[in-house]
Amino acid sequence: MTRVLNVVAHHDDDLLFLSPTLMKDLRDGNTVRTIFLVASDYHTFPTYMQARELGVREAYAAAAGLTALQWKPHAYGAGNLPATLWTLGNRVSIVENRLPDTSTAPENRLWLLYSRNQSLTGRPLDFASAAQGADRATVVAFLRAAIADFQPDVIRTTDPSADLQRQQTPSLSTENFYFHRDHVAAARLVQTAVLDVSPVPQVVYYRDYTIRDEPGNQSGADTTFKRNTFRTYAAHDVDICPNGGVNCPPSGGFYDDLMNKQYVADATWFSDHAIPLTADDPGKPWPVIGQHFNVRNRGTNLELAVNNASTADLEPIIGWPQSGSANQRWRFEANPQGWELVASHSGKAFDVPESSQSGGVQLIQFARTGGVNQTVRLRGNPTAGWRLLLAHSGLAVSVQGGGNGAPIVQQAFTGAANQLWDLVPA
Repeated sequence: MTRVLNVVAHHDDDLLFLSPTLMKDLRDGNTVRTIFLVASDYHTFPTYMQARELGVREAYAAAAGLTALQWKPHAYGAGNLPATLWTLGNRVSIVENRLPDTSTAPENRLWLLYSRNQSLTGRPLDFASAAQGADRATVVAFLRAAIADFQPDVIRTTDPSADLQRQQTPSLSTENFYFHRDHVAAARLVQTAVLDVSPVPQVVYYRDYTIRDEPGNQSGADTTFKRNTFRTYAAHDVDICPNGGVNCPPSGGFYDDLMNKQYVADATWFSDHAIPLTADDPGKPWPVIGQHFNVRNRGTNLELAVNNASTADLEPIIGWPQSGSANQRWRFEANPQGWELVASHSGKAFDVPESSQSGGVQLIQFARTGGVNQTVRLRGNPTAGWRLLLAHSGLAVSVQGGGNGAPIVQQAFTGAANQLWDLVPA
């Protein structure tokens, strides 16, 4: 039988987005282990956290037809990170890491661990009274060791490109509607971990909130199986079923709408997006988080530069010939919805003033906020050239004119050479 390792952020990501495939793995006798990275600790701790963990265990037992067996907890560790391992018989298991949820103040915990290598402290484990500390290297090492321990044939996780897929508009913030940053961070941590795993198991990514606009694609039997299993879990989740689990979630609501859907995030879905990772993937020509580049225009041979090497907010971005100066060197970091370009000389971010949606607006540098108007989506490849598309507007970073000091503006993408760029390591 197949050995399946699922890695997700939250209790229910597996049931909503990796299912019904996960549920059929359980039903059909495969050996299944799921790693939950995040604790549900954002309200009524520890009651809500423990209830969601229990709900998932009961859902797995129901799907596997093993409700007569008892779950058994064990101390577990992989790399240098402790966890709790729950086993049901000899083929179903769950690993609880209990890292803090994004919604638990201060916010953005897992995202900042992934994107900024911010250390965090998790919640106490069942066999360890002291909370565990972790940084990015610790979590990646944990995942690699957990993969080596379990030896899966296939790994399933969420979509690492979810934050890059939908266009932000003034009337719709895509975050928490089309993507959740914890889901993205979890998937990218898995992507990073498998870069140093041999042999590499098959990795399957599943779309999450972007499926809300898609048609149902599951059979009636699979939809019913997914709904019934999810209801077993939801009876323990007061955020979903505040009045108990009878016919909850109800027909026609947000959760029920996901019951007849499951979509793989494949190469077609990823398209030519460069996904921000913290380690080099030899199979992808993408930048790595933290790398420095000169960003050189194909049409003019000018590079992105901060005017007069100023360190002031609001200073314009211009095109300037190659000079090797620090104001033409940009550090690539990860923001939700894409890449952040940070000027080496000032530590300030590439920015669209006042989040303008208008073509022709000149870009500036500004103190880093992590805002969507300081975020570009990088698409293309080194052969065809890179497109830098502003995440908040969808407009392309463009050189206006060709002389030294030409304004760098946002414009609708046409494919012209003044909108195509090369990334030259600096």
